[in-house]
Amino acid sequence: MNVPVYIMTCLFQPLPFLLLTYLFINSQAFGQSSGSLSTMLTTLDTFYAKHPIEKIHIHTDKPYYALGDTIWFKTYVVAGSRNVPSQFSGAVYVDLIDPTDSLVQALKLPVMNGLAKGSLTLSTDLNAGNYYIRAYTQWMRNADADFFYQQTFPVADPGKDGIAAKASLLKLGEGKSIRRLIKLHFADNKKAPLENRPVSYTLRTNKRYYTGKGITTDQGELLIDISGKEEQDSIYKIQSSLALNKGNIKQHFKVVNDIVDCVEIVFFPEGGNLVSGLVQRIAVKATGPNGKGIAVNGDVRNSKGESQAAWETQHAGMSVFTLNPIADEKYHALIRFPDGSEKYYDLPSINTGGHSLSVFAETGRDSVLVRLQSTPDAYGPLLLLAQHNGEVVFAEDIDQRRPLTQLYIPKRLFPSGINQFTLFDHTGIPLAERIAFFQQADSLRINVPTIRSSFTRDSMRVNLKVSGRDSSIFTSLSVAVIDENKAPVTEGWENTIFTQLLLRSDLRGYIENPAYYFTQVDQQKRDHLDLLMMTQGYRHFAWRAFTTGEGPKAKFAAEPLLQQISGTLLTLHGKPVKDGKITLFSNRLGVYLDTLTDEHGRFRFDNLLIQDSLAFTLQGRKPRGSDKVEIKLDVQTRPSLSQRSFKEETFASGENLQVHLTKRIAGNDFKVHSSGEHQLDEVEITARGSQYLNIRGVSIPLKQLDHIIRPRVSDSSKTLLECIRLWVPDITFGFVDRSRDDRQTNIRPIDNPYTRPKGTVPINIQGADLSGSGAGNITAMQYQNERLQHQFNNSLPALPVLLFGGREIPVLYNGFPIYGDTLSYLLKDQKAFDSDNIKAIYIKKYGGTGAATAFTDMSQIDTRSFLYIETKDGLMFPPNPRWDYTVVKPQGYSMVREFYSPRYDRGRVEASLADRRSTIYWNPDIRVDKKGQASFRYFNAGSEGIYRVVIEGINSHGQLGRAVFHYRVIER
Repeated sequence: MNVPVYIMTCLFQPLPFLLLTYLFINSQAFGQSSGSLSTMLTTLDTFYAKHPIEKIHIHTDKPYYALGDTIWFKTYVVAGSRNVPSQFSGAVYVDLIDPTDSLVQALKLPVMNGLAKGSLTLSTDLNAGNYYIRAYTQWMRNADADFFYQQTFPVADPGKDGIAAKASLLKLGEGKSIRRLIKLHFADNKKAPLENRPVSYTLRTNKRYYTGKGITTDQGELLIDISGKEEQDSIYKIQSSLALNKGNIKQHFKVVNDIVDCVEIVFFPEGGNLVSGLVQRIAVKATGPNGKGIAVNGDVRNSKGESQAAWETQHAGMSVFTLNPIADEKYHALIRFPDGSEKYYDLPSINTGGHSLSVFAETGRDSVLVRLQSTPDAYGPLLLLAQHNGEVVFAEDIDQRRPLTQLYIPKRLFPSGINQFTLFDHTGIPLAERIAFFQQADSLRINVPTIRSSFTRDSMRVNLKVSGRDSSIFTSLSVAVIDENKAPVTEGWENTIFTQLLLRSDLRGYIENPAYYFTQVDQQKRDHLDLLMMTQGYRHFAWRAFTTGEGPKAKFAAEPLLQQISGTLLTLHGKPVKDGKITLFSNRLGVYLDTLTDEHGRFRFDNLLIQDSLAFTLQGRKPRGSDKVEIKLDVQTRPSLSQRSFKEETFASGENLQVHLTKRIAGNDFKVHSSGEHQLDEVEITARGSQYLNIRGVSIPLKQLDHIIRPRVSDSSKTLLECIRLWVPDITFGFVDRSRDDRQTNIRPIDNPYTRPKGTVPINIQGADLSGSGAGNITAMQYQNERLQHQFNNSLPALPVLLFGGREIPVLYNGFPIYGDTLSYLLKDQKAFDSDNIKAIYIKKYGGTGAATAFTDMSQIDTRSFLYIETKDGLMFPPNPRWDYTVVKPQGYSMVREFYSPRYDRGRVEASLADRRSTIYWNPDIRVDKKGQASFRYFNAGSEGIYRVVIEGINSHGQLGRAVFHYRVIER
């Protein structure tokens, strides 16, 4: 099929174009060099047919929660350029991460037809704050973690009803006498200040922490002086403890340091480069220290101070202006800030020759205008290509012989979402790029009924009519019904299936309120969305990888629905065992399987359907039955948790959250646990266990610790070090030379503790230090995956250590220091890590440092950095290693709970069973029949309110749908 595309030079001569159905390139236009371009495009098409891009959207029942709530969700996993439900991955991982960027809960869910469902529980033992959900497949790990699903949401504590706390930054004085303060303000639910209340706090910067205490003023305020305390840090973290009449309440704050000079102004020439003599559009983004756009205006001037262009930000700190740059000229912009201050910023450097690529998606017609400008020294054959998530949707070879070429391309060629335009030279080198957003009229139409009002506890039957490209194909919907009187929602601030799959999942970095571009769309919002395209980082596309004819290499394979357990059988000297026998068994399940290893010692058990919390034992033997072997399992690691910036959107205002808490507590809509006590006026949160860590008689307040880790069954497939680094990524492993006085600076970080530095190393058995005189020589012993002999010659050589910031953190096991090979075994061997036996891991990163062997005076432990491992069995040292067997606890599929929806048509309801739910109904499994019809039924709750129904879904063609409607519920 030929589609007309008009290519206009300054003579506006129309030329035909060829749609790349089979990625054919005009060889006459590119001569002998066309082969590289043809190879690149053919490889691109073949590669993404077999390696599609996967993306995830999660539909949750509410935009925010309180402790004690359950988060109900449905996961949509799509693949390819058309967002069809993925048939590629069979498992999806969903992580719940707390305000300290620590893992709280980890789920693995089976994916069938691109869909999965699950729930996360917000225990009342957790702290309030901004949590986030992260979701990914193993296949998605081949891309940057920026493209995982990540959604931040606030979680409040019902026990803190009536306590409103906030923090702000103040500047007092001027010049050298300036003081910088953080103001904490506390008030009750009537906004009355909590005066004369004792407050203790911990202030954390990027490098260390400070503690202090004080009394609130009659305005309910407490001032913390931060002068001289890492004043250039962009974020301060504070944990406060406010004393009430019957107990204390903890609050967590993140304060943005908007006083320091950390405003970012970035200029983005359209197409990528400023080129002398070409009139170009230049986008600008002004970002504050919290990562959000700020309102500024600017004046672009040349080296003589003459004004060349003036502009002001239009939306979220973004704007655009036009400039005709001249070679050898220096341009800078005078930026004026809201407080009246001014500062100069340099524009990017200017190229003396080249090309400029402009895209005008909003031309007021059914075509998109692509404008190509070139300097005379850059004339020659070029290729313009447009792709969408690996699918080439347009390509045209251009023989550029004039300064300007314009192309009008039909919009209908471009799929909904972000499309990337790239200009190549005749050798396949990219010269300029631009992304543009298109929204086609191809979404599912979900027709909802008109419901004006209903009664409390009434039965509701909702009938839907869904129409799309083909109503007879598979369509799946999810529906959430909430009471907006209890959980108010600000329209236009939600993350929807459209904002996620069409926008957020393809852009790198933070997007401020993406729903803005999809709500009540007008021309102004389209223009603002185009500004976002000019200023936001797109999914990295490595064109050079396709010029070789191979495409990028995938490190992570797509995970099938059925699981496997695999590994290698080795001798104690690290050599593979051929025809060795591996037995996998579980007495609890009555499972007994065996297999033989191949010539490389490899073994594998396939087609296993494993639920979470299941454990198996693996035993290895040589062909003749010898147990002098070791089993090395293939361990599937988790992506590390990177520290969030403060700018993450929560999609819920503080006012909405306060309404939610007030309504919940007024209706006793939360569980009361024996470990916590909830009251309605002033609130006492009784101690949930001891507030101190006791280490051999020394009590350390838990609030002074940086991390408290309680490993879960889902962590059991990892080594202890991997588990710790999952929660605390900045902790590493290395070696320190004990023979030198500067041992804290003579540290060699490594990834594998069994790859030791050259020289002798000591042996440590069951914690006994054998590095003293008279120990003599020790027989060589082998550790897992280790091919080196450990010898001892009465020296003080390199020892394995745990590091933070390049400095050693001593490790204590039930109060006793461990180091040397015992530390290596405990941290790096999976057999040594029994998550069921570990009660907690306590980490204090900021404090005095020193070797574990220096812990002779335990009274000083409260001033030191340390990592303390507390086990349930209370033994002094980890168990001895045994290599011929191992226990494996793979992360299996999590149990899926069903949402409980009460039925009031089955007899009398007790008056004491008040129904004040905020989530009225949740159903992730609504199927549309071949006629495009679907229905669901539920009962209203027992209180009046405005109910909000949200329906989202997808069909097998990748068409997305969303509908929202409201109705009123009144007392009968």
